[in-house]
Order: sequence, then structure tokens, then C-alpha cells
Amino acid sequence: MLVVGAGRLAKLVAVKSEPSSVSVMYRGGEKAWMRETTKQISQVNELEIPRYPYIFLALPPDGIKDFIYWHGPYLAEGTVIYIPATSLYTEQVEVPAHVRKAAAKFAGHAERAAAGSEENVFVVNSSRSSDRKYLQSWLGNAFTVIEGSEQEVETANKTAVEETLRMIVNLEKRLQEQNVSKTVQKAVLRQIPAGVIEAHMNGSHGEFAAGILEQMERGDQHENG
Repeated sequence: MLVVGAGRLAKLVAVKSEPSSVSVMYRGGEKAWMRETTKQISQVNELEIPRYPYIFLALPPDGIKDFIYWHGPYLAEGTVIYIPATSLYTEQVEVPAHVRKAAAKFAGHAERAAAGSEENVFVVNSSRSSDRKYLQSWLGNAFTVIEGSEQEVETANKTAVEETLRMIVNLEKRLQEQNVSKTVQKAVLRQIPAGVIEAHMNGSHGEFAAGILEQMERGDQHENG
């Protein structure tokens, strides 16, 4: 597998994937995360691209299209290109006839996933199950790769971002209205939302949060008759 890119998603798949050595093609000098990881990161130049049968394009939509335009004609017969950009559907991407494309969308937040230890999920949409199986074997046990639709991941990611931002903005407003100091605001914003979400997912709320959740559930039941 060749990983193209050096941003958050490239970091996630390179650092947490199964192999001890990962080939990466990126612009510019070595990135900080490449020095910090125990993985061996091998920088690949453009002339070496055709020797890789699987390519993971951890790039924004325009970067993916540019890569395929410039390098697609020179890829080996049967090369599989994974397209992870959430907002770019595979049907919007044209590839040469001798190349196959496969959606590989990450359900979550790449930067947090790279720093955490929880399970990470990719959703693959491809005409061949072998594309999903290969990605699963390369990524390894730190990931779960399932078959699904690109629309599902975009909807889930977009909804989660919108609702989280709405929650943060409302929280900041309420704290300001109650004259909570900036120092305390920053402390609770850094820790409480993430902590409450983690506890909710694990079913391990403390007494205070559990009481609030119970009140909210009683209120919902009352509204629903």
C-alpha cells in the first residue's frame, strides 16, 4: 500500500496500520509525526508510484483529482485507488480503464482517532469484496472495515460535527451569561464534553451526569405522552 498525503488521515492510517514500515508520498520535508512514530516511514518519489498495486489517497478532493489526472495513466494494470475524502463520491471520480477505484470513508475524527486507542471504522463501497478485505488486512486490528454507503458516512460525520458545534456554541453562551471566568470556561470545554461522551458510550456516567440524563429521559417521556 502507498499512502499519498501527510495530513491527519495519512497520519492515522500510517501510524496505526499493521505493517511496521509504511510507504508514503508527500510534498516537502519530513513531518513532525513521522519523526515521533516508531513506524519506519519511507518517502516515495513520483517515479516509484506505478509499482504499488494499492494506493490510499489521503488528500482533499482537488488533490485526489489532480493525482489521478497526472499519475493515473501510468499506474499498473489493476491498481486499486482508495478514495477517503468524505465529500467526494467515487461516482464523481474518473479513473483510467485499467485502474479500479474504491470508496474508503472514515467514520469519525482522524486527529482524535490518531491520538486515542478506541476502535476506528472505515466504510468501503466497491464492486469487489477483495478491496475491503485487503484494506482490513493492511490496517489491522486497530480498525474495523465494513461495507456500506458513502452517503451514510457523510451524513453521520456532518450531523455529528453540526450538533457538536451547536452544543459548544450554546455552552459558551450559557457560561458567559452566568459570568463564568474564561479560565474555568476553557477547563470545562476541554474536558467535560469529551468526558461525558466517552462515559455515555461506555455506560459509565457518574452520579451527577446519570441524574441529569435521567431527568432528560423523564422529560422526553412526558412530552411524548
